[in-house]
Amino acid sequence: MNDEQWKQLQHYSRNHFYGTLDALRAKKEKDRSALSKDQLAHGFGLILDPLDSRFDEIEVEHFKAELRAYMNGWLEAYEVKRLVPDERIWKELCSFKQQSLGARKMSLCQTASGRANRTGINPAPGIARAEALGQELERSSHAFMKLLHCEIEKRKNMKPNASDGAQIVNNLTIHGNATNVAMGQSATIHVSISNLIETIEAEIGSRLQDCQEKTELGEILETLRHSQDKPSFLERVNKFVGTAKNCGELVLLIPKWAQDLHNYAQAHFPH
Repeated sequence: MNDEQWKQLQHYSRNHFYGTLDALRAKKEKDRSALSKDQLAHGFGLILDPLDSRFDEIEVEHFKAELRAYMNGWLEAYEVKRLVPDERIWKELCSFKQQSLGARKMSLCQTASGRANRTGINPAPGIARAEALGQELERSSHAFMKLLHCEIEKRKNMKPNASDGAQIVNNLTIHGNATNVAMGQSATIHVSISNLIETIEAEIGSRLQDCQEKTELGEILETLRHSQDKPSFLERVNKFVGTAKNCGELVLLIPKWAQDLHNYAQAHFPH
């Protein structure tokens, strides 16, 4: 790999990550707001401290989501450039984790000090709380990085797509002569909806942490396997896309999934 290729990978992965980051931050704020409202509705009062321990799980999951998004940006960059993932992805991820963790700890302490200055309260408890959350972020991310390392290793050893000699036409895998695509109703297009759905399910599984969201999307995808006509298939595709849009971790993948599913519908249900 030459310097120009590496710069292209860096540029792509950076754009991918920052494009995802806005959605992740919006989801975090949405989750914090929902928790505050729930606590208030159940008589526990309004949460005034931004470092309240009840937010810890949300902060931890958000940091994990950032690490995964950073890794996914690099993996996709390699895929787009048709390069096999290598150890440089892991080194970049480790560097990002350390820098992000240091910045996060500093930000937490600044938040505690700032609140103490505004309210006139003793800053010591707030700083101790910030340090405790920083330690929890470090502990949980250490374990999570082992999982991400396994995913990188898996991608490094995966066989290239369409290794069985299949051709890619309009984002669909066609087995046999690709000219069949334009031959009309009598053509035989061996495109498996099961393979397409399994690919989507694998991507969902590697990005989503929420079991309920995974289950809901999985159930919708399962209905696609049994669609008998184009209108019902597209109706279920729209339902899947609408549900997936509620998951910040998936926003960048949704357009491709929608296109792949619509391409399948066009090929499999020509009328």
